[in-house]
Amino acid sequence: MKLKGSLEKFDMKKLSVVTLILLALMLALRFWQLTSLTDPETGFFTDHSNFTVPVFYALAVGSVLGVVALAYLASGAGSGEAPHRRDLPLAASSFLFAIPLAMEGVKGLRELIATVSAYYNFKDAVSAMGGYLSVVAPVFALLSAAAMLVNGVSFAAGKPLIRKLKILILCPALWAFFLTISYFKITVSYVKVSQLMLTIFADAFLMIFLFEYARFSSGIGIRDSIHAFYGAGFAAVFLLLATEVPNLFFTLFAKERLVAECDFGPYNLLGAFFVITALAYAMRATLPEATEAERDAA
Repeated sequence: MKLKGSLEKFDMKKLSVVTLILLALMLALRFWQLTSLTDPETGFFTDHSNFTVPVFYALAVGSVLGVVALAYLASGAGSGEAPHRRDLPLAASSFLFAIPLAMEGVKGLRELIATVSAYYNFKDAVSAMGGYLSVVAPVFALLSAAAMLVNGVSFAAGKPLIRKLKILILCPALWAFFLTISYFKITVSYVKVSQLMLTIFADAFLMIFLFEYARFSSGIGIRDSIHAFYGAGFAAVFLLLATEVPNLFFTLFAKERLVAECDFGPYNLLGAFFVITALAYAMRATLPEATEAERDAA
C-alpha cells in the first residue's frame, strides 16, 4: 500500500489550517509561560511541576512530528515541478529576507575585522572569536542575501533567473546550518531552556526547508521530495513563529522578559514570511502529479 499522498480527503490547504491551529495553541501557551513561569536570566521554568510544562513539550514535539507526517500522507502535493511564474508575494518576501541576512553578514565581518585589528594575527583572532565558524558564517550570510535578491528579481520579473544559479540558491541553507550549530557553543541544557530549544529546532527546520526550496526552485530531484518540501516548510513556520512572535512582542514592550541568549531574530521572522509565501506559491503553481497510466505511457 502506498502511504505517500494516501489521504485523499486531506490536502496541503487543510494541513495549513491544522498548522495554524497548532500555532495558535502554542503561542497562547508560550506567552503565558514566558510571562509567568520562566526565569528570563536562565530560561528555566520556575516551577517544573506545573501542568503546562509537559503540555509544552508534548505540543512542541507532537506538532512537529504530526505536521511532517501529515505532509507525507496528504494529497495534492503535485509533481513538484512548476513553470516559473511571476509572484509578487514571494518576490517581496525574498527581498525582505535579504535585509537581515545582509545585516548579519556585515555585522559578522565587522566583528572579525575589529578582532583581527586587536590581535594583529588572523589565527589568534579566529581563536578568540570561537573558531572558523565566525569567519565562514558572515560570508554565507552575504551570499544568502545575494541569493534572495536574485530570487526576488526572478519572481518579480517572472523570469527563471534563479534556475541558472543553482549553487547560489544553496547558500541560504548553508547559512542556516552554520546558524544552527552556533547555538551549541552555549553551555546550557538545551532541553531545559525551552525558548532556546525552540530556537534551535526552528533554525534546523528552516535549514531543511531552504535546502528543499533550492531543489524546488532549480527543479533538481523535487519530484521525489515535494512532500519533504511541504513537511519542512509547515514545521519551520510553526517553530519560527512560535519562537519569534513572543520575542518580537517582548522586544517592543517588555525587554526584561526576553530569555538570555534568545534575543529577537529578524531573520527568523522574515524567514517565516518567506517560507509561507514559498509554500503558497508551490500550492498554486505546482503541476499535478501524473497518473499511474500516464507514467506508464511515458
